[in-house]
Amino acid sequence: MRSAVQSTRDAVVPVEGSSAGATALALAGLLLVALALRLLFIGADGFKNDVSTFEAWSLTLASHPMRDFFAKAGFADYPPGYFFVLWIIGHAYKFFVHSDPSYAILKFAVKLPAVLMDLVDAVLLFAIVRRFATLPWAFAAAAFFVLNPAAIFISAYWGQVDSVAAAFVLGAILLVVRSEKMSSRAATAAIAGAWLLLGYSILIKPPAIVLVPLMLAFAFATTDGRVLRVRLLGTGLGLVAAVALAYLASLAFHPGWNPLAQYAWLFGRYQYASGVYPDNSVNAFNLYALRQPFWQPDSQLIPNIMIGSHAYGLPQYVWGIGLFGVAAVLVVSRYLQRRDAVGFLEAALLLSLGYFVLSTRMHERYVFNAFLIAPILMFVGRRYIWASVILSLTLLLNLAYSFNYLTVMDTHVPDVDATNLWPWISRPSALLNVAAFF
Repeated sequence: MRSAVQSTRDAVVPVEGSSAGATALALAGLLLVALALRLLFIGADGFKNDVSTFEAWSLTLASHPMRDFFAKAGFADYPPGYFFVLWIIGHAYKFFVHSDPSYAILKFAVKLPAVLMDLVDAVLLFAIVRRFATLPWAFAAAAFFVLNPAAIFISAYWGQVDSVAAAFVLGAILLVVRSEKMSSRAATAAIAGAWLLLGYSILIKPPAIVLVPLMLAFAFATTDGRVLRVRLLGTGLGLVAAVALAYLASLAFHPGWNPLAQYAWLFGRYQYASGVYPDNSVNAFNLYALRQPFWQPDSQLIPNIMIGSHAYGLPQYVWGIGLFGVAAVLVVSRYLQRRDAVGFLEAALLLSLGYFVLSTRMHERYVFNAFLIAPILMFVGRRYIWASVILSLTLLLNLAYSFNYLTVMDTHVPDVDATNLWPWISRPSALLNVAAFF
């Protein structure tokens, strides 16, 4: 495997002049095709619950001060990061649109950020792969994602915003891998910037938090004393910047200058969101969908041993935390043994996929970061090509399953078990995801 990666890296040459222009035109053409495909679906109702929620949040943010938002919104299970985007959408809509009885324009507006960030994600994928591999591999990674039916489904049809949070993750990864070839000062700034981007991704949605141990490990993944000092300085500055960003984001929505109160409020937002669906799996094709139906309380004891009138065992969510914790230790320790950039990318993929596969309370789209990172590694070997294909297929099926679930719940279909709609699809797909991880 090393020789394959090395030969690919040896083939990477600088792109200059007309070649650079042709590359830019080809990438722009790919993005235009991807945008056109998304515009075909952007007018669809999508996942009505999510789209209508984003619309309501945008209008609330346009009509009330930010600090009144959580009191006026009624239900808001997101941390504050994405509400800045919806604040812009709401105010732009209020300023420019004066007649939209069916809210068609607003629906387009709330879907647009994710559609555009799909294109940004593709560019970032291209840039990351180009650090290691030839142009064909870089184009393959970008095209695999941006033309992927699952990616189009999520942003343009469903109306969800996973690509927005994921763009900050990719930006952080790009800065980390680029820092290895930079001067000391530039590398310090890049590492600090990576922490800042990762922090904002977590402020939008929590899945990126699983990369924090890897980012910390990166600081120590060197035997060069000078590089170690640069990475430690960049990490320290980045952590301070990320913590400050969290404070400022909280300050916009919660009154008071006391940092401890602000961080307590922010932690409460994540705690609240985590408790909205305290179930084994929220339609996610993961470990807990192999045998059990979905939507089962993850407080159930495993094993459930009765001694007298008392039950003994550990709650399922504790098992999930423990399994992921063990996996994270193994992945990060392996990276610390290797200490190379490809190992960093592989660890990022495994942590993102392990979070989805092993943890309870997962939704179908919490695999998005793994789905996005996998194509980066296709140049490394066939196992990552297969992993990319598997994650694309199972995610698309998972999205279809969730839409079917919405239909069943909305129309109250009789004599249907909504916790186990397509076992012939969900269980084999869950098995594929688990097998891909292990």
